Amino acid sequence: MGGKPRPQVVQMLSLKDIASFLNITPSYLSTLRKEMTYETRAEGKHACTMPRKKE
Repeated sequence: MGGKPRPQVVQMLSLKDIASFLNITPSYLSTLRKEMTYETRAEGKHACTMPRKKE
């Protein structure tokens, strides 16, 4: 596939859409995001977060 990363495309999707693509529940995706954010902060790094899409 290749090419440049396009974070703006991800921002257009809802968390429900992303969870569906990954074949996981939105609740589990939320848990994963919280764990990743916590681990990143514990390491002293900036968290890479996806803004929530307003529905």
